[in-house]
Amino acid sequence: MAWLPLVAVYSALFVASGADPMRAARGALASVLPSAFLGIPILRLRLRPPGGRALHAIGVHAFRALVFAVLATALWLGIVAVETAALGLPFRTEPRVIGGQLTISLLLYAVVAATAQARRDTLRVAEAQALRARAELQALRSQLNPHFVLNALHTLHALVRTDPGRAEHAIEELGRLLSYGLRQQREDVDEVTLAEEWAFVTDYTRIEELRFGERLHVVLDAGPGASVCRLPPFSIQPLVENAIVHAIGPRAAGGTVSVAARRDGDSLRVMVTDDGAGLAPSPNGGMGMGLRLIEQRLHAIYGTTARLTLEAPPEGGTRAVLEVPQRDDDREPA
Repeated sequence: MAWLPLVAVYSALFVASGADPMRAARGALASVLPSAFLGIPILRLRLRPPGGRALHAIGVHAFRALVFAVLATALWLGIVAVETAALGLPFRTEPRVIGGQLTISLLLYAVVAATAQARRDTLRVAEAQALRARAELQALRSQLNPHFVLNALHTLHALVRTDPGRAEHAIEELGRLLSYGLRQQREDVDEVTLAEEWAFVTDYTRIEELRFGERLHVVLDAGPGASVCRLPPFSIQPLVENAIVHAIGPRAAGGTVSVAARRDGDSLRVMVTDDGAGLAPSPNGGMGMGLRLIEQRLHAIYGTTARLTLEAPPEGGTRAVLEVPQRDDDREPA
């Protein structure tokens, strides 16, 4: 299809020179088809030698262009000879016409080679970006899992020392938590449903409630249609952990952490709010390691369409807002 404009141009030139339209169309096809046929293998050749050897590249292209032009011109002469023989006309051509066809073939080689190289460069850049994003996601996941495991073990250690009777139940909860983390690592997934992540967060908050007792109150509220939304695993738990560590842990009276999830058009919006002292001045916006990892992973997966922000609600405390884009098929059936 890319050669059709050239056929149209050549046809117009032949008509302008006085040829009838049918003969002009045949002449245009005879001029273009050999180059189109020979251009197919050119598209598959390696066009840029490694190591930046410019002189070598020029020599290779010059040789290929010459071979391409000679073969294309020879094919063109063959087509013209067959056509004139079929029409019962004498076959003759002038050197200047052959020279013109050679020049046209050289120009067409340049166009084909440039197109092929541009396509290969585009594919190479896309592949490099995909590999880089994949490596970044794997690195972020490998950091998130140990971070969570260490904090979970710390929680269990504190619970064993303060209330051994509840530790046995907490170990079961921890087993489910670790099973969830191992499954994400084994399956190498970048997204889970909110229902899966919600169950994980529920188990985590139960362990923390056992540890803090009446000092900690957790409210979980998922709105209609939110359970089927998708988001990266380990996206909500670090937000809850951050609220508990910074807003509940330092206060003798404890406090409340509320987690609300809502489907808002084409986005999932998760809000984790605490009633602590509020945001403290920080050079990184108040985000610890876990939150920074979430932010980096959101950027790696969704680019600028997802975000994690920290807010100071008018009533006090801190609110972490996670927004993740959703596809149209991520909706509950009516």
